This record gives sequence, structure tokens and C-alpha cells, in this order.
Amino acid sequence: MDPLSASPTLSHTAPRPQRDAPVLEPDRPWEAERVYIYGSVHWDDAAQRYKMWYLTRLDESFADKIEGLIWPWDLVLLAESEDGVAWSKPALGLHAYEGDAATNIVLLNKHSPTVLREEGNYRMAAWDWTEGRQGYWVASSADGTRWEPHPDNPIMTSDDEVLEAITVARHPKTGEYFGYHRRWGDESEADRAAGEAGLAGLPGRRLVAVSRSPDFENWSAPEVILQPDEEDDRWVQDPGQRSEPPGATPRHPLRGPPQGICSEGRFSLS
Repeated sequence: MDPLSASPTLSHTAPRPQRDAPVLEPDRPWEAERVYIYGSVHWDDAAQRYKMWYLTRLDESFADKIEGLIWPWDLVLLAESEDGVAWSKPALGLHAYEGDAATNIVLLNKHSPTVLREEGNYRMAAWDWTEGRQGYWVASSADGTRWEPHPDNPIMTSDDEVLEAITVARHPKTGEYFGYHRRWGDESEADRAAGEAGLAGLPGRRLVAVSRSPDFENWSAPEVILQPDEEDDRWVQDPGQRSEPPGATPRHPLRGPPQGICSEGRFSLS
């Protein structure tokens, strides 16, 4: 049980940062110019270290350097650490870069990987860019490195939307899985009325929806749970901008209601 949730005398506080520098930077040629944690971090008892699944997005110039890589050139990568601060990038031997398999590339053409640690095994949900099979993809792994896809992937898809980002959490009491993901919605009346500012030319706003599953394989129809409104739009500073939630990070504590952290972005046509 979470001791902070159970004790009336303790409270959550935000500690002061102890490090000014990044803990992970793009220092491998297959990472190009950026790495970012659309991903997860877990402690592995067997390996006695943290494992981080993170993402990079390349460009078409890498298509001939990594066999099987397709648009939009996403890679899922693995880093490891004993203390959560100093990270190494293991040579996994799974995917080669310019013929050399000593890379930390775990998966090709996947986006926004969520990894769950359960009963000694790992589960992952991610968006799959594979042509003809675009949709949310799930897989299992004994070591977090070699993944066995579910035979019925994609487990959730859309005929007319690129949903892309997903974060999955499991309820600690019921065991139910919640897949919080991006969807696209129609523009508001205010957007359509602001055609001169360019808002009406955008395809629709990003929304956050949730689907539920008892087994990580069969998922309910999505339900929109978060969308921007007039209060969010008051944050924008320049003409032609609007506010949208790129995604949400959920938490299901043992006591009390589910919680979430939602990032907010400002978007414009320029």
C-alpha cells in the first residue's frame, strides 16, 4: 500500500531538483538530434537496475541505414541504470544500424510505448505505423527486450484517424486496464467563427479518450473524457493559436480517485 496515501500525517511534496543536466541525451547516430520519453521506466529485480523505454523520431535519410524502418521513422530504444541518474545504452543485437547490430534499438515503427511490469513479465502498448495495420499494438516480454506481439494486433484502430499517443494504467484493486489515448474532435463554434485567424482550417482538436480492458487484449469502444474549452483558450497569447491536450499520464492510487497529469500545448498554423 502507498504509505503516503494511507497516513494522515504525511503529505506529498515536490523535492528540489538535484541535477541541472539531462540524464539522457542523443549521443548515438541512430538517435539523430532528439530523444524523448514517450515511454516508461521500471525497476527490474532480476537485473537489479532500472530500465527505460524511450523514443526517437528520425527522417527519411535513415531509411537505408536501418532495415525495415518506415515513415515517420520512429524507434523504441532501451536504456539501463543502477541509480536512475547514470544511464547506459546496451548493445542488444536486435536491429542493425548501417550493418552493425550493436545498438539499443528494441522496436521499429512504434510510437508512444507504455510498458507495464506484472508478475515478473512485461506488457507493452504502442501505436504501430505498419502500413495496413496501423493502430494500437500490444505485446508481452519476459525481459523487456524481446517482444512477442499479440496475434490479433492491432487491438484498437480507426479508419480515419491517426491516434498515435497512448498511455496505459492498471487499476490496483480491480485489475482493469485503462488505455488513455489521443483522438481528434470537431472544431468548436468559436473555432469556425475565427476563420480569419486560421483556426477553421485545422482538421480538428486533440482530445483524450479512454478504453477499458479486462485482459489487455479486448478493449472497449473509446470514451472521450477530456477536451479543451474556452478556459484553456484563454492561455494562448498570439492570434491563430489554440490550446490542446497532447496526452495524459494517469495514476490509479490504492486509495482515493484516479489521478492524472495532462500536458497542454499551444498550436498554430504558422
